[in-house]
Formats: sequence, C-alpha cells, structure tokens
Amino acid sequence: MRKLICLLMLVSLLGVTSIAMAQQPDGEKMTRELWAAMKATDMPALEILIAEGFQSVHCDGHSDRQGELDILKKLKPKDVVLSDFNVTSVSDSVIIVTYRVGVAETIKGERLADHAFPRMSVFVKTDKGWQWAAHANPRPLAACVIK
Repeated sequence: MRKLICLLMLVSLLGVTSIAMAQQPDGEKMTRELWAAMKATDMPALEILIAEGFQSVHCDGHSDRQGELDILKKLKPKDVVLSDFNVTSVSDSVIIVTYRVGVAETIKGERLADHAFPRMSVFVKTDKGWQWAAHANPRPLAACVIK
C-alpha cells in the first residue's frame, strides 16, 4: 500500500511538472513571431505584443513603447536571419532571449548593412498574455550605414 501511495504521488508530481513546462512559452518562437510582425510591419500585432512600460536601448539612445512603435513603422527589415539563441526563464513570468540578427533595415532614414549583430529581448507574462517588455540593440549605426 505504501509503495502504491508513493507511486501515485510521483505520477501526480510528474503530471504537475509536465503541465508547468507545457505552459512555459518558447522564447525563440516568441522572438521569431515578433520579428515576423516587424518584417510585415503588422502594427496592430506589434501594438498587442509590446507591453505597457516597454523600454529599449539602442546605440543612439532609448525609447519607450510609443517611441519603439514609431521606430518599427519605419524599420522596413528585409531578409531577416535570426541565430544563436540563448533563452533564460527567470521566473514563470519573465523570459530573457539573447540572439543575433542579420537584417538589412532602415533606421533614421539610413539603410544599414545586414551583418549579424547581437540583440536582447525580454518578454513578460501580463494579463494580455506574453508581451515584449524590453529590448537592447547595441548595433553601432555609423559603422554599418551602406553608402
């Protein structure tokens, strides 16, 4: 009887762990979906994906949510290649994703070369689902501008 109770407890624990793991989203998949919305310039989707309180940092300064939406309207990314993903689940509600992006994009009216540069995105679980809360793009603009 004791063995049966232990076995049932183990099965229950494994079931709860499986459910928790299944509910944890795939950080790489979320990042790819975000970039697909950027590439399509799907502003309604991007407005849903970007959390209130969003912040980003770029080599030329920082942006809040509205500032980032303004940047994304003009980004016009072409031939996006995402690679070298590293995903960290900080908690049930925070995921940090570092990755490289090779993309030709237009920032502040300048067309940039498509070399792969590192990026970092942070996703948080909100009452609206998983949203993009922070982004770091340390890509140097002047060094990459196509003349």
